[in-house]
Amino acid sequence: MRGDDDRWIVPSEELRFVGGAETMRFHTGGQSDRPMLVHGGEGGRYLLKPYNRDTRRDLYEPALRDMVLWRRGLPPEERAELDRRCAWPIFAVGAPGEVEGILINLAPLAMFERRVREGGEISEVPRRLAELTRGPHRGAERARRLGLDRGYYEPPRKLAVLGELFGTVNWLHERGYAVGDLHLGNAVFTVDPKHQVFLLDCDSCVPLGGRGVMRQADPEQFKLPGERRDDPFGRDSDHYKFAWMVIRCVQEKAECWEPDPEILCRVMGAELARRLVRCARGVESPGLDEWLRAETAAWPGLVIGDRMFVSTDRTTREIWPPGVSAAEVPALTPAPAPSPATVAVPARVTTPVPLRPRPVRPVRPVRPVRAALVAAGVIAFLLIVSLLLIFGGR
Repeated sequence: MRGDDDRWIVPSEELRFVGGAETMRFHTGGQSDRPMLVHGGEGGRYLLKPYNRDTRRDLYEPALRDMVLWRRGLPPEERAELDRRCAWPIFAVGAPGEVEGILINLAPLAMFERRVREGGEISEVPRRLAELTRGPHRGAERARRLGLDRGYYEPPRKLAVLGELFGTVNWLHERGYAVGDLHLGNAVFTVDPKHQVFLLDCDSCVPLGGRGVMRQADPEQFKLPGERRDDPFGRDSDHYKFAWMVIRCVQEKAECWEPDPEILCRVMGAELARRLVRCARGVESPGLDEWLRAETAAWPGLVIGDRMFVSTDRTTREIWPPGVSAAEVPALTPAPAPSPATVAVPARVTTPVPLRPRPVRPVRPVRPVRAALVAAGVIAFLLIVSLLLIFGGR
């Protein structure tokens, strides 16, 4: 396999099967049959995505050639960034006019779940975004059954992962491509050691305003609404699908068809929730693209080590307890106290602070004899004053 700039397709005979990966499981169906790891002549290891008969029949070959050559023409740092974010076609496989499949980079191993079943069978399976729709109980049961280290992803972790996803969506938009076939099965992720997303099936990406490699198709849950169903893929369709991904992950219902603003507002501001709901109902709000860029860019910062936070209209930073679902338990723990270095000067308290009343000193009882002496002294004093006034006035 030569690295010539104009060579975009390689014969399948130049590929060699990679051994030692028998535990790895790859998704079949849709566009592809039997993905497998192969070595190419450049010494690289790739995932071969063979196309099934229907895909070969409908494939638009010039768009695939453009995708391969577009990647190759990127500056080295941008090409590395594309490969970090996306399973972009590196080469087509077959011959011109007879494309059999594509070569793509394998997702990072951290994005594979190591499953151990009760019988001891071990498999490594890509961790898809659909896992973010599970609630605590289903997640814990699945972790127990498959021997997983983690079964549930709290709302801040969901948003952190989805924030990384939108970063990739926006990165492609800025370079002239829409994701197109965007849904919870078309990206894998990890949260260890950091949140990261890898977009799959990038041969479904479409040049903005142009024709893509594949015939447009969507899962039923992500089809555009009503009269927009046959609209070409573009920024608006990516926004619509992303809005539904956020809603279904936070509400923890993969088959959800009705947004619940109350649940959404437990983990985000009311204005963002309102815009997402409008977008999911097919109404593109003015400035939504800029709004999503600004909001989602902050989502990865909602998780710092083992500490998780949300930003809502109640507070800009509120701690989120482990294992708690926004769809099930709305109550949160109080926000953590700020460190001494960042404590601001407190505002004046207007509510009166109750003070403990000072105890009343007991009154000593007056003895009778002492009372008589006091009375006699007072009378004598008054008599003397009267005499002085009488005789002194002469």
